[in-house]
Amino acid sequence: MTITGVNLRTFHGKMLAACVVIFAAQILVAPKPDFIAIGALYGPDVVAGQWWRIFSAGFLHASITHLGLNMLSLYILGRPLEMLVDRAGRWAFPTLYLGSLVGGSLGAMILEYDVPSVGASGAIFGLLGAATVIPQRLGMGWNGFGVAPWLAVNLVFTFIQPNISRGGHLGGLVAGLGIGAVLASLLRNRGDHPTL
Repeated sequence: MTITGVNLRTFHGKMLAACVVIFAAQILVAPKPDFIAIGALYGPDVVAGQWWRIFSAGFLHASITHLGLNMLSLYILGRPLEMLVDRAGRWAFPTLYLGSLVGGSLGAMILEYDVPSVGASGAIFGLLGAATVIPQRLGMGWNGFGVAPWLAVNLVFTFIQPNISRGGHLGGLVAGLGIGAVLASLLRNRGDHPTL
């Protein structure tokens, strides 16, 4: 099934749809329940046992602009990256996306423990990291997906723009680089050297 160019049979399509549907629910049922209060990442609540916030925060967004930028990034990066890494197995892209989401949440808890945060940007930064390291490890150079400038600009904004989760972005990036390196090794060991 495809909706406005998004293939809902793919994992990135499912994640994109989930974020859009959840944001619509945030708007349509406001003010109760308050999805942000229930699901935002907030270190003290996670430590108190509300572990689901590590995941739920990655599906919530603070505004339509926030949602739009993250989903545009997922739309652009998701298809080619999912097609590439799924050569290692159908589990590869879900592992990359969700691992980066969790890495972003852990990074935010380390650097901004008591600051609530929401958004898929940890996962998006993980995809940017993987899209940088995988081509390099497969001998296609650092900019095989053309994301190096995109990543650089986003890193600059991470540090100059207020109200951005630096920990979330950096944690997602580190997770994506690590998971991407493992996936590249699996692809290389299989003798799979795709062209982009």
